[in-house]
Amino acid sequence: MSTCCVAECGGDLTTPSGSLASPNYPGLYAHARRCHWVIRVAPTQRVSLAFQDLDIQQRRLHYGRRTTCLGDNVKVSMPARFR
Repeated sequence: MSTCCVAECGGDLTTPSGSLASPNYPGLYAHARRCHWVIRVAPTQRVSLAFQDLDIQQRRLHYGRRTTCLGDNVKVSMPARFR
């Protein structure tokens, strides 16, 4: 875990359906909170994600011609063996 962040949140999701939310949803959550969720399914199953309420805070830092985005984000990835 990076030293920039407070205690992590998240977990493993293995049930056929469910939902996840940031801490204190729908209220605000702690600054620099890092949540990492892992969704595990059988190789023959599919995962469908539906975002019903997503509010992304952005802060941009400009370094010459390069822009770095800091703040909230959502990253979806899958293991290389399934690509």
